[in-house]
Amino acid sequence: MRDFNQRLAAAFALMGAGVAGFVSMYAGALIAAALTRALIAGIVLYILGRLIASALYLGPQPPVEFRPPSQHKENKE
Repeated sequence: MRDFNQRLAAAFALMGAGVAGFVSMYAGALIAAALTRALIAGIVLYILGRLIASALYLGPQPPVEFRPPSQHKENKE
């Protein structure tokens, strides 16, 4: 599952960089500006991909229940 986490984040980054670069170039931006926008979009979507993949990997966690030591079964006689 760790492999899925890395692949999803990389796929999001490549997709974001490609789309942002293509849209910037289509809109008539300079090459440097298009590359900068693609880099920023790639970084943002990489972080978003890591968050989504870790949320899918971990899933919902059961609540932690704290009991004082006096209520444990081992201490009761």
